[in-house]
Amino acid sequence: MAKRYFPLFSIGAALIGLTSPLYGQTSTASPGTAPRTAVPSTTPQTATPSTAPTRLPKPLAYPITPQAGEWLICAKSYIGENARTLAEELAHEIRTQYNLPAYVFNRGAEERDREEKRLAEMRKRQEEFLRQLGAVPADQRWRYRTLRIEEQFAVLVGGYPSIEVARKELDKIRKLKPPAEKFMDRAVLVKANENNGNGSTIESAWVNPFQTAFIVHNPTIPMEKEDPNKPDPFLKDLNEGESLSVLKCRKDWTLVVKVYHGQTIVQPKNASSTFLSRLTMGGNKTDLLSAAAMQARSLAEYLRSMKEMPVEAYVMHTRHSSIVCVGQFDSPEDPKLQQMQKLLANMKITNKEKTIVLDQLSPQPLPMKIPRF
Repeated sequence: MAKRYFPLFSIGAALIGLTSPLYGQTSTASPGTAPRTAVPSTTPQTATPSTAPTRLPKPLAYPITPQAGEWLICAKSYIGENARTLAEELAHEIRTQYNLPAYVFNRGAEERDREEKRLAEMRKRQEEFLRQLGAVPADQRWRYRTLRIEEQFAVLVGGYPSIEVARKELDKIRKLKPPAEKFMDRAVLVKANENNGNGSTIESAWVNPFQTAFIVHNPTIPMEKEDPNKPDPFLKDLNEGESLSVLKCRKDWTLVVKVYHGQTIVQPKNASSTFLSRLTMGGNKTDLLSAAAMQARSLAEYLRSMKEMPVEAYVMHTRHSSIVCVGQFDSPEDPKLQQMQKLLANMKITNKEKTIVLDQLSPQPLPMKIPRF
């Protein structure tokens, strides 16, 4: 039988997600283009060498590079035929009029490269499939449904060594005076007439792009992938001051006998207080989590004080729950752990008269590896 362990999936560290035109847009199929399957042409086609000279694209002005810094501020993004011109000119204006480092990122080129790789992979799979059937002619022109890639360019300001530094600079950039009107979008508002209710009034105004700027990661620097087995650093702070914390155990494994779920908690900007003081800050957002923490601690104290068979009980508070653990063991195969599993499964917590069931342990206590920092 395969071993089962308690899935402490909430412990993986999380980074701030940044939604932006740089990372949030997806390409769409060209209007009116019907889906087509990959079908070989009935007439073999041969490639004809072109006699026209190859025209290389003009180098991008102020291209973004890894040397600019890991974090930047997206001041504006443009889509369409004039996107490149507007982005390059705005970057130049930011450099000359605002004395700030500005760069241009070609998002469309990145998407086109991804699309070309997708089509190449499709062709490869189709040819391999037909080759296995022995039905591949020498030269074929394959037809696929393709995606129309819009011209997309973004103007990035910076960069900065950390997201904290970028956040401070963002406040300053949002207070900058607006650039020339050609770099701004025009917002239109239609209002119904208040007097007689008939007709409407149209109002419009230019939108300062600096006021809607936001932080992004440098697209030319690969994002480091988080180790899914690495514990959430916030756990250490959450359990600071908890006298029954399982994190204090010397051995690496414990047995989860009960989980109390509460409302998710996010890490405050300046997290320095102990867990209990953080949970009892007041307000509805922490009420459920506070109750879960108190229940877990109460159960752990009860298990430690049982007259018939006191057990070594601990607690661990996470972002959205509080866990009650029993014992510390060398491994999931530790005989003592397996013995404790059988002993505590479905154990009922009753009042002194044993007439009312107050709580009940898990029907199948699971081993859990104790997080280490």
